[in-house]
Amino acid sequence: MRLLALTCLLALLCGALNITEYRAAVFYGNGTQEVYADWVLVNSTLPYGANVTYSKTLFVPGEGSYAYTLPRQAFNLSIRVTEERGWVSFRINNSHSSTLNITLNITASGASPVCGDRCTYAKVESGYVLAGLSVPPGKVGVLYLLPSADTLWVGNALLSFTFTASATVEEAVPLLLDIQKKNVGNRWYATFTIKNPGAEDAVVSLQGWYELNGTRNELFNVSLLLKAGASWSISRSVTSSTAPTFFVAAKGVNRSAVPVQVLPAYPANISAPHAGYIYGKALLLSNLSVRVAPPGHAAVVVTSFSATPPVVRRYQIVDFIIEVENTGAVSTEIEPVIEIYRGGSLVESLALMPMNLAAGGNATILKSYMVNLTEGEYRVVARVYYENRTRYASATAKLKVTAEREESAGVRRETPHLKFSYLPLLVETRPGGAEVVVFRVENPSSSRVENLSLTLSGIPGGWASVEPEQVSLEGGDSLEAKIYIDVPLSALPGDHKAVLQLSNGGEEASAFFIFRIKPYPQRFEKPAVLREVYLNESGNRTDVRVRVQNSGVAVERLEVVEEIPKEVARSVADIRFSEPVAVIEPDPVVAWLLRKVEPYGEYTLRYEVNRIAKRYSTYIYWPFKQINLFYTRLRAIDLLQFSGAAATYAKPGEAAEVKFRLLNPSPEALKLRVKLAAPAGWEVSPKMANLMLLPSYSRELKFRITPPGDAVPGSYTLTAVISSDEGEVQHPLTLILVEKRKLNLRRLLTPFLGLAALILLVHVALVRYRRRERYRREVVEAIGRIKERMGR
Repeated sequence: MRLLALTCLLALLCGALNITEYRAAVFYGNGTQEVYADWVLVNSTLPYGANVTYSKTLFVPGEGSYAYTLPRQAFNLSIRVTEERGWVSFRINNSHSSTLNITLNITASGASPVCGDRCTYAKVESGYVLAGLSVPPGKVGVLYLLPSADTLWVGNALLSFTFTASATVEEAVPLLLDIQKKNVGNRWYATFTIKNPGAEDAVVSLQGWYELNGTRNELFNVSLLLKAGASWSISRSVTSSTAPTFFVAAKGVNRSAVPVQVLPAYPANISAPHAGYIYGKALLLSNLSVRVAPPGHAAVVVTSFSATPPVVRRYQIVDFIIEVENTGAVSTEIEPVIEIYRGGSLVESLALMPMNLAAGGNATILKSYMVNLTEGEYRVVARVYYENRTRYASATAKLKVTAEREESAGVRRETPHLKFSYLPLLVETRPGGAEVVVFRVENPSSSRVENLSLTLSGIPGGWASVEPEQVSLEGGDSLEAKIYIDVPLSALPGDHKAVLQLSNGGEEASAFFIFRIKPYPQRFEKPAVLREVYLNESGNRTDVRVRVQNSGVAVERLEVVEEIPKEVARSVADIRFSEPVAVIEPDPVVAWLLRKVEPYGEYTLRYEVNRIAKRYSTYIYWPFKQINLFYTRLRAIDLLQFSGAAATYAKPGEAAEVKFRLLNPSPEALKLRVKLAAPAGWEVSPKMANLMLLPSYSRELKFRITPPGDAVPGSYTLTAVISSDEGEVQHPLTLILVEKRKLNLRRLLTPFLGLAALILLVHVALVRYRRRERYRREVVEAIGRIKERMGR
């Protein structure tokens, strides 16, 4: 006789747990923190239940999402924000066992960030200081904020970081149970078998017993490790004149470790910290003000500084790009200086042209530099002096110099029948550029030259073509050869030595030029400056063309400063300019002024030098002096800073609160009107908020919004519209509409269906058992009657 029982009637399924812990905490600049709540969110695809041991034991019933409250636990992280000798330092101490990658978004006014230990980057963007730190276990990461205004105010900061912990999971697994029973006289035997049909090992607790005359009697109680696909059996016997009923119960679990992502959170409202949380970030409260100078002065900050490309060869040209802003109330003359250090030693200092920076104005300064440094790594510092060099702002970049370039031999090789009367020495472009390069060749003799083939080498295959490819030249004639070059967007920066060769087997002439790809991508965020230099041998002059390609930002004024080497021209008298220029120095330094430069606008500046230098390398390695871009002065309302505007959750037909904070970093008070624009049919209260925001003050605004009852769940964009007498600015906000909870009948009925199935199995077993007992009694009674008749 066989009784087969399944601990699960469903098909064998596999599943997983995704566990995320959120700790709602606020950090303070004195190194302390306050934890408001600690909980985990478990997303389960397990078909059966599981026990999770993480801070405490949690029971996960099965498929679905579940939230559990944990004992509050602080982060192993301390942050100290302090004033040190007139500047502010952020010191982050990591007491975790793994490296923490931390990003900082700091509300600060008049700050120039400088990286300290274990800081990976620091910059100013949209009025905020953005920084990244990678802090190993037991180490401290440091960020410095240097005052670039009269007062350095440091407000709250947001920290983003995550780390991984581990949880132990005991997952319920399905088992197959079997009981085989037989009897010999008054001896009843039962063999109990358990099988693990899964693909993983299981820890099994197994209990067997029998019932006789309403009394339960234990047979065994064991625990064992059952390998995947393996079986285990045990036999027991009972002596009884009546048949006992045998039972077996088993519980199997699969132990495993699951990673837990630990994310910070912070209260959306510090005064009511349990009303709601912002996930994925921690809040650092630090309200610090450093006074460095009396009011009424300029305040210049370097918002960005870079070396492009950061890795160069010796005698290659690199572009230094400085972005500056005057956040003060008066204009000032700035004097930029670029210093190059190796270790702690100054090896090069580059003085740039002074310029006037209006109050509230900002500018981009681009300086080209021919690298004449030995191999190694260098630190480049941009210092911008102002107020008669009594104050300065600074920023740093890195530069690496690799092996030197190979010096080129003569520019051309000619014959009595083939001379180059017009040829390029330098053509600069950028990835995605399309260039046309022109050569002019003449036959100064009286003899005909036939079957000349024109070929080009040194340019990657597929980029270039030559027209014409074959030609013959009569005595005294000339031809114009054109090279069409299309540079792919994926091209890497660098120099290519392009050689044009004319040959018919007996006669051969060649000339080369440097085709330089500068590291400006197709959508370069700063202006691109490209130079072309041609030698006009027949006219004994040098033709120079400078192309200035603006980025996607409108520019109020663009100044292009060109310093022409003395080897090329001794004075401005040797030069004929196609466009009007301002002569800064006669030996010669000149400047072009372009006004109202449109986004992606391109300008070509041409001039001719009435001589040809003997050293052609001067033309090839000719750095551009400087370009200054002055952007339109920002309105005070454009400087408004938003914070705390994270995603808001709401339900259809129910009111939700939307709030954000405005900070006025400008030097003037703002009278503002604020409204919240929502989709049609949504109710917003109040309709309009009016406020006066003083300089350096912030204000939190709250709106109540009620979506329609039939609104479709999803993500919606709200718009905060802020207007003043100067104009209007807008800021998008995200609202996530979630559906109302519905009764999950499947989850509710599943335990009852399983219990009903078990009761049905027991009922069937009891019915069959009773039928057998009744049949046995009837047989015994029939045999007794037969014996009684035979005895008569």
